[in-house]
Amino acid sequence: MPAGSFPAPKRRSGRGGDALDLLHREHLMHRKVLSDFEELCEGSSKDIATLAVNLRGFLREEYLDHRADEEEMLFPLLRKRCIAEDKIDAVIHKIELGRKTGAEEYAAVIGILVDLISKDRVPLTPEIEMLQRFVDRERRQLIAEDAIILPIARCRLTKAELNQIYISILRRRGFDRLPWGSGC
Repeated sequence: MPAGSFPAPKRRSGRGGDALDLLHREHLMHRKVLSDFEELCEGSSKDIATLAVNLRGFLREEYLDHRADEEEMLFPLLRKRCIAEDKIDAVIHKIELGRKTGAEEYAAVIGILVDLISKDRVPLTPEIEMLQRFVDRERRQLIAEDAIILPIARCRLTKAELNQIYISILRRRGFDRLPWGSGC
């Protein structure tokens, strides 16, 4: 998945964009990237260095932007709007704990990718194990986000809040400076 592959927002006539749809489409892109990590671990790609470059680009660009969208906008708004029976604090807390663990893995994964790029080689067994832990943790988080976070957000957040998230997503990626991105 090359860097800069953020799913372009779709405009609907007379309405702002759908922030939750955009986040879900990023989750789909993220799932494809996780499959690419597995391909890297299997050593089945003909061009390991290019695959590693693309994965590093995703992690350094889209991945961090997406996490910031959730951590700075979506999660705080959900905590504000959800009712106790939603138990959203527990779900978000579990995701945040996984992300703290993932921060250490993230640095190691970037290091592995850089080494694979510079030496154009397949990953070694300990590297494969680290990459697989990263993939497994990311998949668990995507499941929680798609099955719990996004549906509850659709029910609990106001149109104004969703539009606020949408505009933030566009701004973070520079889409608000494009002619079709203005006036969200």
